[in-house]
Amino acid sequence: PLDGIFLQVVVIGGIISGCLAIKAVIDALWAATAYPRARFRQWRRDRAQTKRFIDYIPHLSERERLIFGYLLHHNQRTFTNVADGGHANMLLSLGFVGIIAKGGQTVDMWEVPFGVPDPVWKGLTENRDKFPYTPKLERSRHGGSHEPHPWRAPVI
Repeated sequence: PLDGIFLQVVVIGGIISGCLAIKAVIDALWAATAYPRARFRQWRRDRAQTKRFIDYIPHLSERERLIFGYLLHHNQRTFTNVADGGHANMLLSLGFVGIIAKGGQTVDMWEVPFGVPDPVWKGLTENRDKFPYTPKLERSRHGGSHEPHPWRAPVI
């Protein structure tokens, strides 16, 4: 049998060991739920961005509606534009379109790749009727006709 101080050391050692074991189990459970927690946070961010876009639809200008109408009509989520965004510059500022060039990718400042984020595209497809589009053909300098991109600002 253990007497006095030895019994106290064993009890304290057992309590410390038990606490460390519980902490290890909690850490393992926390690590195991990292992916579901990250997915849940992303789902909430996407949902908030979709709601923010849908709430902003009444405030979009005619040009911005035309841009989204063109993209919906052509089922096109990406486009190229000048680096400052052209007529889509306010959409870029609001985060409703974004530059999708990757770090280190070489791009021409007149042909920068842009894209519509997934949450905004979801809001667009749910509210397709608010973005009417009628194709307009323009005569080109070479005698043919083409459909101009509504996000392109004229180059002076």
